[in-house]
Amino acid sequence: MKKSLRYLTGLLAAAFMAPAITAHASDEAEPPRLLFLIAHGFNRMEHFESLYSFSAMGYAVDVASFEAGTVLLNPDNETPDRQGRDAHANLAMRDVTDIRPYLGLVIPGGYSPGNLENDAEAIRIVRAFDAAEKPIGSICHAARLLAGAGVAAGRMVTGWNEIASEVPEKWIRGDLGTYIDQAVVIDGHIISCRYPDDVRPWFHAFAQHLAVRGGIPPPRMRADAVFLAAHMESGHQRQMSTLGGRNNHLYPTIIHTAESLASNLEREITADIVFVFPNEASEALLASSDGQALLDALGQPPVHRLAENDSFLQLREALAVAQQVGHPLPDPEPVTHDAVIALSPGFDDRVAPAMEAFLRHLGFNPVHLSHERGWVRGLKGLPLYAAGTYTEPPLLAERILVVAPGGLWPREDPNVRQADDQPAWLAGQAERDALRSAWITERYKEGGVLITFGFDSLHVTGDPVFEGIPFAASEQIPYAFIWRRHSAAEYAPNVNALRSAERIFSARGFDALPELMRLLEEPAASALLRP
Repeated sequence: MKKSLRYLTGLLAAAFMAPAITAHASDEAEPPRLLFLIAHGFNRMEHFESLYSFSAMGYAVDVASFEAGTVLLNPDNETPDRQGRDAHANLAMRDVTDIRPYLGLVIPGGYSPGNLENDAEAIRIVRAFDAAEKPIGSICHAARLLAGAGVAAGRMVTGWNEIASEVPEKWIRGDLGTYIDQAVVIDGHIISCRYPDDVRPWFHAFAQHLAVRGGIPPPRMRADAVFLAAHMESGHQRQMSTLGGRNNHLYPTIIHTAESLASNLEREITADIVFVFPNEASEALLASSDGQALLDALGQPPVHRLAENDSFLQLREALAVAQQVGHPLPDPEPVTHDAVIALSPGFDDRVAPAMEAFLRHLGFNPVHLSHERGWVRGLKGLPLYAAGTYTEPPLLAERILVVAPGGLWPREDPNVRQADDQPAWLAGQAERDALRSAWITERYKEGGVLITFGFDSLHVTGDPVFEGIPFAASEQIPYAFIWRRHSAAEYAPNVNALRSAERIFSARGFDALPELMRLLEEPAASALLRP
């Protein structure tokens, strides 16, 4: 009853207050601010790990809930947590009337999003961030709130798998968008992850997304640290230093008793710096014989005494100091791709993923390219992520294998039947198709291997280099009046799959995949693919 009353009240409030929330570019402010939305039943790992990590980076964080004050970990919203793991909201959602101070929004999971999904204040805030195209971080069940706000439909998101059973009608209608089962999914300004184990890669992806929009650059140093923290008895404080530190490349060993100090003397630990909390007990740990022995064992690293402030600020201070004595993070090794699946919106989304899996089985490292970087939808709606474009591809090997997976997409043709006016954007589509075909042809001319499916045997074979070469293709090809205007190749009738030339393989479509795979695994083809 309480939930229904809140829902009705919230809907009335939204009707009158919707214009009140402004959605402009974030103001120039120091430090950048983030807004967290939580309700009772939040997932403590997802909430606190994110909160501590962003706070350690230097972000100012506001937490909003139904009311300001304690937010219970208990999903029934009745009993305080015995271990003191309840959260604190410094704002009521109704007081968030202007999102301009905020760079982004974070929605932790657990039962919390289900308690927020019908609340008009929560929906109002999510819609405002979406309308302003400000980064929205969705963790686990937060996809339910995105669906409730109507911002997930038509997008690629991820979340906990049981969402499908919890809200089956929304799932089937597509209110939750297209589900991708991977750790982090980025679709525009929405960055989502599946469950607590994904929070670390999600945090790094979201932090980078914030940084390019004027946020705080992620730390570029790694440091090991010892915290002499005799007062650090609560789980919150340990989580803050451990999780918030590790996500920012500060790897802490926390020593809060004489016993833990003695036990760490027996371990092979390293430290670039030792932090001492501002109290007599922590100083006593440092001054003890075991404390001095630990410093000797660590090679006498610098000792930094933290200022007397709250734990958030102490962690932030520790991270800033550690960055001065740490080690530069290595640049990631460049990834070289030796196979490309050349996409265009409307690609055959049965062929493309099957060929990707098969190429990986053969030992290739394939990548998807398209006209624009990002998610590309296939003929049946399956999205694949293009990591580069035909004008700006990722690092490729000198000699690559290219798959043109086929599919169906509109074309510009003034003579098309019973269509007086085709849309103007089709002219641009023709240019994009020509760019794709030219890119594929150049890779073949450079000595690469080409595999075509279906209508791509028509679309990518217009260069004279394909003159007279037989291609297996869609059965409709002989009746496609534009065949001779687009292709220099020959149609191979009554053939499912074919080695068309020394470095060209072609197939009629998805059903011909087994036959094509047998051709590719023949000794002569294997030698060609892996010279």
